[in-house]
Amino acid sequence: MRPATRMLLAFAILSALPLGAQAPAPAKSCTDTIPKTCAKVNFLGEDHNCACFVCNPGTKERKVVCTNDDATKKALYKMRDDSAGEKPGAEAPKGASR
Repeated sequence: MRPATRMLLAFAILSALPLGAQAPAPAKSCTDTIPKTCAKVNFLGEDHNCACFVCNPGTKERKVVCTNDDATKKALYKMRDDSAGEKPGAEAPKGASR
């Protein structure tokens, strides 16, 4: 597991723990939609049928999307697979004739 993923999961677990006499935070709904600007997707994990993904990782437009909708999950998995298949530098090498 990547260190960044471990940190994210640890933060999620620690933030879910109750602190003293504070009122419990409302549970996050698992009904996010895919942002229109989502171009690249990484899968974070799934728990109790709620799958979480990160759109546009490593950019200012980074957004965590969690959903329990099967159609949305399927679309995000497809986007993840499509973005994983991209090959950097697929352009013609410099100096090559076109």
